[in-house]
Amino acid sequence: TEAANAAAAAAAAAAVPAAASLQGVLSLTAAAAAAAGVVESGAFGALGPRESMEDRHVVVQGLGGDARVTLAAVFDGHRGYQAAVYAAAQLPRNLLLASVLEGSSVGTPAIQQGAASEQPAADDSTGAARALKRSFLATDAAFWQEWQAEMHAHATAGQYNERYPGCTALAAVLAGAQLFVANAGDGRAVLSRGGTAVPLSRQHTADLQDERERVVAAGGTVSFRGGSWRVGTAALQVTRALGDFDLKVPPQQHSQQRCSPYSCNPLSSSSASANSSSSMPVTAEPEVVSLQLSTA
Repeated sequence: TEAANAAAAAAAAAAVPAAASLQGVLSLTAAAAAAAGVVESGAFGALGPRESMEDRHVVVQGLGGDARVTLAAVFDGHRGYQAAVYAAAQLPRNLLLASVLEGSSVGTPAIQQGAASEQPAADDSTGAARALKRSFLATDAAFWQEWQAEMHAHATAGQYNERYPGCTALAAVLAGAQLFVANAGDGRAVLSRGGTAVPLSRQHTADLQDERERVVAAGGTVSFRGGSWRVGTAALQVTRALGDFDLKVPPQQHSQQRCSPYSCNPLSSSSASANSSSSMPVTAEPEVVSLQLSTA
């Protein structure tokens, strides 16, 4: 259930000591922390015409024991619910682990120059942005290992059914007055500023020319079907997602035994860089934007 997944995610985050929180990566000034106040959240989900709910969400306040940091994430599942369930349970912990790795390599404060503008801007350099990207890739790589083990167990029992569930992922981290949004897929984050909608993400679909070109450059295929551009034989509309492992490997490699999109430790720096958006047709690497929220 939604409550069970949220509880699992919160428990995973709480299992990491407070010292392993986003401190150093999401460093806060006293003024920013005071301006944060109480974070209120709400969620609504609808099953629609499907047989089972494929979407999940998670909200973790006090991420890693730091009351100033809140994580909210939405996972829109497709081709099954399994990827969304796994991501909701594991992304919070992976974000904490990734922040530790980034904090140790970039020093403190890791983002003292980050999110300085009140206008959303692409963020590829701050420790927070790198931690978010690393956590998305780590979650995807770990899900690959989990899914392979499950499929092997089914095959051993004579119940093998080749399936490749996936989900889009949209995560927002609020640290005092600093906001970081990471998106992989067609989710949308919107900020209401004085009653005006400010987009904080773009939808990664094959209808975007730059995304189509990236997919093809990585060895994937795109075709125009049903009124829109789609990826691979699965005819997936999104070009970035967790899971969907059949679309993370170029078609010519599917016949090979070693066709894993991940061959490294998912939390290692080499894995986070090698498995970038340029190396997979459908990638789990998000685009990140950051901004400073107004205290007015």
